[in-house]
Amino acid sequence: MSEVENNLAASFVILGLVASLPNVDQNIWQAFTSQTLFLRPHVQSLVYSLRVLADQRAAIEKQYNTTIYTYGSGGIKVPRANASEYAPVVYQSALNTSILLLDIAGYPFFEPALFDSRDTGNFTLSPPFPTSQTWRMGAFLPYYGNHNSSTLTTVSLRDQDDVGYIVTVLNVADVFGEVIDR
Repeated sequence: MSEVENNLAASFVILGLVASLPNVDQNIWQAFTSQTLFLRPHVQSLVYSLRVLADQRAAIEKQYNTTIYTYGSGGIKVPRANASEYAPVVYQSALNTSILLLDIAGYPFFEPALFDSRDTGNFTLSPPFPTSQTWRMGAFLPYYGNHNSSTLTTVSLRDQDDVGYIVTVLNVADVFGEVIDR
């Protein structure tokens, strides 16, 4: 099985957690993801992001007692500019640095793949993007709540029922290294 196929399978396992436990919290998320790390050996980060529409932003920020944000130039945390929708992180696999309410949709290299996953119902990958040490890419799997996916036959229905995303960040060299080396 390829690393991409492995990551997709692992994302569906995590999606099963979100679907089967409506009261998932950070502790449950972290325990489950740490026990299933062997399924995703090259994943740098695994998070669950809510889909938040513009009119829901204030309520979400109040609920989590923080502001939806992105990182600006120089790595400075800045409140997210107004947008029609957001994808803030609410659960993360590792807590060495909290990224609670970091808006995944606020990054141009993630946004198209994130919204493509919502619109198609498919697992999507972002283009690779550089970091200080390596190239990475995002992988996105939408979550439509307790809806039967076979009934979500149009973009409009998927858009209406999308509640969040399983998001992983992959190190490109680790995932595609064997192919690149051939």
